[in-house]
Amino acid sequence: MSMTASGLAGAASIPLAGLATTATKTEANDTPSILTPWQALDMLKQGNTRYVAWRAGRGQLDNLPEASLEICNPESSQNFQNTQTPFAIILGCSDSRVPPELIFDQGFGDLFVTRTAGQTCDPIVLGTIEYAAYEVGTPPLLVVLGHSRCGAVTAAVDSVVHGTVPPGWIRNAVTPILPAARQANREMPRAPVDAKIARAIRIQAANVAEQIAFRSTWLRSAIQAGRFGVVPAVYDLNTGLVTFLN
Repeated sequence: MSMTASGLAGAASIPLAGLATTATKTEANDTPSILTPWQALDMLKQGNTRYVAWRAGRGQLDNLPEASLEICNPESSQNFQNTQTPFAIILGCSDSRVPPELIFDQGFGDLFVTRTAGQTCDPIVLGTIEYAAYEVGTPPLLVVLGHSRCGAVTAAVDSVVHGTVPPGWIRNAVTPILPAARQANREMPRAPVDAKIARAIRIQAANVAEQIAFRSTWLRSAIQAGRFGVVPAVYDLNTGLVTFLN
């Protein structure tokens, strides 16, 4: 069994199945248990479901109090501890509206987060991800998290469609996203720009997931052995829902 980004970016598959080497604490006791990539992914999905429900309940806080969020729970075994044992790594966009700990409803120490414009991955970011995977509790899962109405992807699509050039150092942030913008433009030559942007956002998340899996020898070996998984996803700013691109 595997999860793949193929069909989105036209790249090879990224398997997620298999046991991981991450030790995490169960809710019932402090006995470490081993998480698979699938289990880590399920924890993220459950957390996002809680977040979406809480967000939909604004104005009805008697039914969905703010304290129901995990990050607001001072009794959580993961909150306010001296050591970190994250169960997942998130490479997300720097957009201020996309805080992974909140949208996945996780406490302190649960997620190892790196954020760049358009969730691009340069050597420093890749090194940070490898550090998290091998030195910080060895979480079994990496999620590459894009989001709707991404400004960096919009700039890339504008560059392709209209020939605009971002000013200053911004162009360095946009350049790695141009392949996704070009692919979206090829696939949808007559579509409105907004539709091309939405498509490029999904392609960009899938492309980066594929690139990380194959650029890192360490991670590629762990993926092939079933100890690690990489999956792209997109967060909807309107609803709060995260869609995993399987």
